[in-house]
Amino acid sequence: MAVEGRSRVQQNDLLLHEAVIKNEPAAKNNDVLQCACTRGALDVAAYAISLGARVQGEDAAGDAPLALAARAGHTSSVELLLDSGADIDAINKVGRTALHVACEGGHSSTAVLLVSRGADREYRDHSGRTPLHLAAVHRHTELVRALLDAGCNVDATDNNEVTALQMACAQGCRGIVEHLLAFGADVHLQNNGSEFLIPPGGCLRELLDYATKFGNVFVKPYCGLQ
Repeated sequence: MAVEGRSRVQQNDLLLHEAVIKNEPAAKNNDVLQCACTRGALDVAAYAISLGARVQGEDAAGDAPLALAARAGHTSSVELLLDSGADIDAINKVGRTALHVACEGGHSSTAVLLVSRGADREYRDHSGRTPLHLAAVHRHTELVRALLDAGCNVDATDNNEVTALQMACAQGCRGIVEHLLAFGADVHLQNNGSEFLIPPGGCLRELLDYATKFGNVFVKPYCGLQ
């Protein structure tokens, strides 16, 4: 019998996964939850959890269902998993949390939800990068602003002493640089000569007006401009 309020596709998904789970419950219900979270199949995810799927089960990359849902931007699935007891700051094999992967993918609503539910905004992955670093390096302008509004450390540095501002400047992301400067990013911090070293007179030359506007008086000497 069809369940009221569900589409035919959703009903078929549920019937299919029910059959799989009943055939091999110990081996399959975690796989079903991971698949459902990746696809954003909320009903299937809830059903798998009700049958005992572990919300902390990991795939081959060490990603828990929460990270899989966050990476794909499935905010409702993220909320379901948090309500079901998922560890909000669980890390994968490269040390990234659900907030990291949401920021990597540019999923603002998912990232905002995770922050509102208590995700560690300053957690560093194995490269020392915070969620703000990932949002900046992947050019997600509005997400950078949302993280700054949430109180993220604008001058956090990774293992190479690189800041989000240096990443944004190296890629010419004017909008991100503007947001970072507005929140007081320190333009005279130096990194260790990694791939994000800013050449003299680079991106920051175009942003001198913004720097002056926001009181960053070190921009000019930092760029080597007199």
